[in-house]
Amino acid sequence: MAAELDTFDQQLAAVHIVLVAPRSAGNIGGAARAMANNGLGRLVLVAPPAFDPDRARWMAPRAHQRIDSALIVGSVAEAIDALEVTRVVGTSARPRRLETPSWDPHMLARTVLHETGSTAIVFGPEDYGLDNPSVARCDAVLRIPTTSHSSLNLAQAVNVTASTLRLFATPTAPAPQVPPASARLRALLVDDLLAVLSETTYFGRRPDTSTRARFTRVLASLKLAHEDVAGARGMLKSIRHRLRVGPDPDGTT
Repeated sequence: MAAELDTFDQQLAAVHIVLVAPRSAGNIGGAARAMANNGLGRLVLVAPPAFDPDRARWMAPRAHQRIDSALIVGSVAEAIDALEVTRVVGTSARPRRLETPSWDPHMLARTVLHETGSTAIVFGPEDYGLDNPSVARCDAVLRIPTTSHSSLNLAQAVNVTASTLRLFATPTAPAPQVPPASARLRALLVDDLLAVLSETTYFGRRPDTSTRARFTRVLASLKLAHEDVAGARGMLKSIRHRLRVGPDPDGTT
């Protein structure tokens, strides 16, 4: 698993975020913070109208390096050329007439994490998004699912994208395998249960076949571990003993 995580970390570091004409230094800082939190690569700013590095750093604690090393270029084409990426993914919340393939975050994660090469994810301006000439340079368009309200600001959109990539890059550790109880041990537990019931008035004169079948079915469905069944048998042994000898002499039951 360590090798798998190393590979995923390398793939995430090869994902770069391109912000086109970002108007808010706070959004730039928020995007840089999301990138640092999730191990993404370089931040590129395309023609930012009023970039305030100090304000951006204030919004990006522990992510100042992303701000300080941000590449500033004049166009999306310059950003793509400078990054020398394998694939370019634009983002859009509205339908386009262009025939650019549409990806959801899961498709983006599968591609980034399981195919070779580097990726630039391009986010448009806060007010109107990417223009069609920029989308035309993209291999795919990422759409983040929302309700009809659809109100993600730029930093939120970067954070959702980066977090989704990180989530898919973290393999779930397999649950430890506990030895299951054998059919023979479960049958012995059923014997113990029936023996306890036989010492009460539960059965009367009825045969216990249907009860045995019910217990057998239930125990099989529970997928109990060996030690669980063994512990239950010990409890039933104590109950049977108490049923036979009655309460302790000191009056406890």
